[in-house]
Amino acid sequence: MRRRMRAKPLTDGLVGRLRQAIAEGRFRGGRLPGERALTAEFGVSRGTVRAALAELERDGLVVPVHGRGTLLREGAKLPVAATGRIGVISRWFNELKPGGAAAAGGYYGELLRGLTAAAAAFGQDLLVYGPGGANRLDEIAGSGVGGLLLVAVTDPDVLRRAARTGLPAVLVDHVTDVVQIDSVDIDSVGGAAAAVGHLYGLGHRDIAYIDWSQRELSRPRFDGYRRGLELSGLSYRSDLVATGFSTEDGGAAAMLQLLRLQPRPTAVFVFSDTMARGAVRAALAAGVRIPEDLSVLGFGDLPVATSEAPHLSTMRIDVAAMGAAAVRRLAERIRRPGSEPVRVLIPATLTERQTCRALEG
Repeated sequence: MRRRMRAKPLTDGLVGRLRQAIAEGRFRGGRLPGERALTAEFGVSRGTVRAALAELERDGLVVPVHGRGTLLREGAKLPVAATGRIGVISRWFNELKPGGAAAAGGYYGELLRGLTAAAAAFGQDLLVYGPGGANRLDEIAGSGVGGLLLVAVTDPDVLRRAARTGLPAVLVDHVTDVVQIDSVDIDSVGGAAAAVGHLYGLGHRDIAYIDWSQRELSRPRFDGYRRGLELSGLSYRSDLVATGFSTEDGGAAAMLQLLRLQPRPTAVFVFSDTMARGAVRAALAAGVRIPEDLSVLGFGDLPVATSEAPHLSTMRIDVAAMGAAAVRRLAERIRRPGSEPVRVLIPATLTERQTCRALEG
């Protein structure tokens, strides 16, 4: 079973590398090397080579000819992904050229690393355009990229202009009804509802929430918090919600606001691990014991969750899986441009550590 689960990613990666080689004209005489040569060159099994060649044949790029091998189909048009480059637009990233280092920190830094690793498996380079990229869509479209990954893009005008470029595109870490577009997003609603349900199961009834002040991006998690309260039979109270910047300082300031409540909450769910780390520090500095006096549950399972004691209990997101899903969806969109838009949700699962405990009494 384990071997079969690995086969698909290996095949997808080889297909991407073969497409790039075809686009670069590396196969002289219009013929691909034999199975044995491809196995040696790319370091994969013959079964993976055969599966990749079969996929190229289904896409109309090659044709097997008895006695001659696998030939490039005359007049075949390569999908635009064969350019070997994917454009990434996000105000949360700094500019990044092929071979560069990820320049964003925290959650978006982890996401960029996940996207980069997934793209490499498909034989693609990322061209990352930071805060100014949204104003350069025509330029980016003319640069030879095969498709676009729009990361946390919420501006309706930018989404419409991206659609008008005609390039295949996937919206990452957000969903929209403004344009018809594939999306890969976190199941923030389900994850947040499960977080509240976990705290309720520990006996907590006054469950507060620290939210990111960017409500256009944080709305699904806020909605999940309210849904979790409803499913647990608890009433929503606006005084139990504090907002702040998506930083440790922002989480600390929001926590101090909640600690002024009388009676104060016994548990706090936090939008992100980064904010949760600051919230825990603020509570400890105020003489509140974690988790004896207050349970804190984060979201993300980023490195900051275990950067210092106490280690955060959190709702884990597989950021690498999110990056891989986004790149796979873009590859599928390039191969089948006329198909209906697809929404992919990445689940959030509980990771218990040191900042939550059952309420005594």
